[in-house]
Amino acid sequence: GCFEDMANIEAAATRGHKIYAQVPCTPISMDLRLTSFYAFEGLAAWKPAIGLYAKPKELAALYADTDFREAVKSELTAPGALNRFTDQWHLMEVLQPGKPEHAAMTHRSVADLAAEAGQHPLDWMLDFGIKEDFTTLFNAQILNADEDQVAKLLKSPQANITLSDAGAHLTLFCDAGFGLHFLSRWVRERGDFSLEEAIFRLTGAQADIYGLPERGRVVPGAAADLILFDAETIGRSPKQRVDDLPAGADRLITDSVGLTGVWVNGVRAVGESGVTLQGKCPGQVLREFV
Repeated sequence: GCFEDMANIEAAATRGHKIYAQVPCTPISMDLRLTSFYAFEGLAAWKPAIGLYAKPKELAALYADTDFREAVKSELTAPGALNRFTDQWHLMEVLQPGKPEHAAMTHRSVADLAAEAGQHPLDWMLDFGIKEDFTTLFNAQILNADEDQVAKLLKSPQANITLSDAGAHLTLFCDAGFGLHFLSRWVRERGDFSLEEAIFRLTGAQADIYGLPERGRVVPGAAADLILFDAETIGRSPKQRVDDLPAGADRLITDSVGLTGVWVNGVRAVGESGVTLQGKCPGQVLREFV
């Protein structure tokens, strides 16, 4: 479906239409516990579980039910899935076991763990979750996990490399820093783009697409919006869970790596240790586009 959409967008562009596809360069993943398993909530077979999330004994009984499991397995393999996990168990891992004796399972895929146990991955996951009293934290990659296929979309001249939640999903996932990921993964590690091409796709191309005059280029008369980074280390840190929300609630964050400075309209806003601004910010709300 993605490739069909992109072909239609490219065809429309040849007819003079200014149209682009937003293409994330990051895999979209979610951190999940079986008491709030958002990745499966698009399944009709999973609906009975949603109402039992706050009732662990009843939830455990449902998860142990053979008919429930078979219905979920069947639907996971149904074609046409969108914005949910499918039957790709190598893309789900035990991110954080709930009990110390299971520490060796950290960052191991459900597919591998189930194969070792001689079980279907869904059966293994539900059994393990029940055994850990639903304290297991899983991670599932939902979208854009096949990088070789994503590369084809990113290479399109009508691809706008973008799309981030900026951390707004709090505990579910944190997709902040896609530009840093683009420079590290797609340039330095995979080599799909040259550094020069990647920088343009994140700056000048963005200014052109959104109609931002005198932005996105280092030329006389343009606004001095600049970043200073180390091409050998630029990237983003692994996700971290911090407890800094009201009442001690947690959220996911990711930090920049190899980024040493940010200037907005010629004013340094960020240094190696973080935000350096004092007083009025040098930017402005965008209200006009060309």
